[in-house]
Amino acid sequence: MEARAVIEKIHASRENGVKRGLENTARLMKALNIHPSVPVIHVAGTNGKGSTCAMLESALRPYRTGLFTSPFLQQYAERIRIDGRTATDEMISSCGSEVLRCAEALNREGVYPTPFELGTALAALIFQREQVGVWILETGMGGRNDPTTAIPADLSGITSIGLDHRQYLGDTIEDIAREKAGIMCRQKTCVAADGPGRNILESEAERIGAHLICPPGTVLSVQADPYGVQAEIACGEKYQLSIPLPGLHQVSNALVAVRLLEEVRTLGIPVSREEIIRGLSSVRWPGRLEWHGNLLIDGAHNPPAVHALGRYVHEFLKCRPVLLTSVMADKDTQALAEEFSAFVSDAVTVNLPEVRAMKDTAWADTLQQHRIHAKAGGSVQDGLDMALRLADGRPVLVAGSFYLAGAVRSAAGLEP
Repeated sequence: MEARAVIEKIHASRENGVKRGLENTARLMKALNIHPSVPVIHVAGTNGKGSTCAMLESALRPYRTGLFTSPFLQQYAERIRIDGRTATDEMISSCGSEVLRCAEALNREGVYPTPFELGTALAALIFQREQVGVWILETGMGGRNDPTTAIPADLSGITSIGLDHRQYLGDTIEDIAREKAGIMCRQKTCVAADGPGRNILESEAERIGAHLICPPGTVLSVQADPYGVQAEIACGEKYQLSIPLPGLHQVSNALVAVRLLEEVRTLGIPVSREEIIRGLSSVRWPGRLEWHGNLLIDGAHNPPAVHALGRYVHEFLKCRPVLLTSVMADKDTQALAEEFSAFVSDAVTVNLPEVRAMKDTAWADTLQQHRIHAKAGGSVQDGLDMALRLADGRPVLVAGSFYLAGAVRSAAGLEP
């Protein structure tokens, strides 16, 4: 089966997929005979988990990495990377055909895996076939019942915790922290960012017998510019880091990543201090405060992420940018609009093909309720053109959805 057909079938499973905790993924793993024989690092968190995984992958690349993340921005293969390169059509075709055959057999037994469960199995099979030296897995949502949790991890990390996916994870920080803590494993180490929910992480670690490291280290000094962060941190060792990912929140992500990299040495990967520094200095993670000419593209899609985006705008932009935006209707759109109103006066809303996406007119109405002059722009291309005209030289800030970030990157001609 060609790669495109594999991906289409994975997406089509949304229609009849039924999630049953970790059971579907576990059965897929068993049917595919997937048994990781190398270290597995698993990362959860409300915000920052993707950036943290990218830092880990960049530093561990000399040891041959397999990286699984979500969502993708422009093409499905971005989610599965070997040594930083997207999975090839041949990998997706060969391994995907086998995953789908197993899924069809499970269907006959009344088991219907979801798209994310199939994607997780696909990544795992590719990593096993390609004999990567370390697996790095980012949770899709939550942790306790996320399909990635069905793959036994040797080391786990939890980045900042905030209110998101409340209809699935709970209405309080404590509820959500408890779900994130579900990736911890008995007698294994978990490195967590200090912040809201720490008390829950500590109690859950004690309950299951996991070794929790929180906080992961100390920030000794920090400087930031529009294009990155320079920080001196102390974990087990001291590091002078130059991180080419903008935003002060990346320092918190770097603390988790560096401490995880120190801990991975106990799993037989002798990553050096120099490799850690070099890896974080060369990390690339598109769609996160990414400048392209007059466009600033960011995947901020929940209130804590938009709040962090606002801090960046206040510190580094000399004006209030024009916002090009779309959101998923199941988000806390009132809270998002209130956060945007702190640093945006003008906005253009657009439509996305995602079934969960809010209509441009409805999102414009919500933003107007929060003192933002918003216009419905229709398609992404039409909205982008409208926003650039409205900006008249000011920056155009793209935010509200990773799907939008990917669509604008494609419209701007940027490679995945």
